[in-house]
Amino acid sequence: MLQVWMDFWQMECCGTPFSVGDEVSWLLRPADATALEWPGVVLDGVTVDAIEDHHGDAEAPGRWAR
Repeated sequence: MLQVWMDFWQMECCGTPFSVGDEVSWLLRPADATALEWPGVVLDGVTVDAIEDHHGDAEAPGRWAR
């Protein structure tokens, strides 16, 4: 199982509601230090494996579908 970060505004904008145990398909990108600067403070030590960003470039290097 992956720990994935999704910014609240992306879910509010055009996310599809889901619950624990639901299967989802998202475009993910690796979690890097720059992208996790703010979430790292909020999550206080929780490891994030990937970031969901459906407003980014789907063809950008380093992106993969899950």
